[in-house]
Amino acid sequence: MRAQVLSAVVLFVAALSPLWGQTNSQPSAPSNAGAPLDQINAVQATLEAARQRQSEVERLDDERRQLSDSVTTIADTGDAYAAQNTQLEDTLAALSAERAVLEGQLAQAAQTRQDILPLLREMTNALERFIASDIPFDLPRRQTRLDEARRDLDNPSLPLASRYRSIMNAWRAELDYAFRIRIARERLTLTDGAVLADTLQVGRAGFYYLLPDGSAAGFWNRTANQWEALPDAQRPALQAAMLAARDGDAGAVLQLPVAVP
Repeated sequence: MRAQVLSAVVLFVAALSPLWGQTNSQPSAPSNAGAPLDQINAVQATLEAARQRQSEVERLDDERRQLSDSVTTIADTGDAYAAQNTQLEDTLAALSAERAVLEGQLAQAAQTRQDILPLLREMTNALERFIASDIPFDLPRRQTRLDEARRDLDNPSLPLASRYRSIMNAWRAELDYAFRIRIARERLTLTDGAVLADTLQVGRAGFYYLLPDGSAAGFWNRTANQWEALPDAQRPALQAAMLAARDGDAGAVLQLPVAVP
């Protein structure tokens, strides 16, 4: 388009060339003295108009190029959006599948919760029965541990894992008593009433008492589920066993009756 405009200007100037030749070769009459100047002004006006037209053509051409670039950019952007939408759809599909798996796991966890709570309650009740039928050593501490496990079990704000851990710790402490030799001074309820006595626990094999003045001794009969007096002949053996326990001599041989279940 720029070439066409320039060609038109060149042709127009060529058409005016003869007029310029006539002006330079022949003297003009006084009445036509201003004619060449008018022609020159007309040519300059035409050239100025052509220049403005050329500028307008160039401006329109730049706008066309910018518009073409914008269309290309919009097309590229549309392709990018389409690719992004495809990626989002794939992500949503993956999330939906993952959600379905999680919902299945939650349903299974809810069922497990319903199944395990009765089991934990039965374990707590079994521990209570076990302590009641066992040798009555260290009863205050064992009863406190049982009460804490039951309180944790009935606490709805406590996670299920914490409740399970509480009852299992109580059972583990009971099992540890079977490997422990313990001597303590505690209050016992005998046939004649409550007394303060020194006690010796040998695992779950035997539980004995000796009054502080040594005037009486006894052992727990698991079969009869009560205290029985220890024969006087075995009292020195009990005193020696208590002394060995205080000294930490776990290898001492004890000639005492055992609490056979």
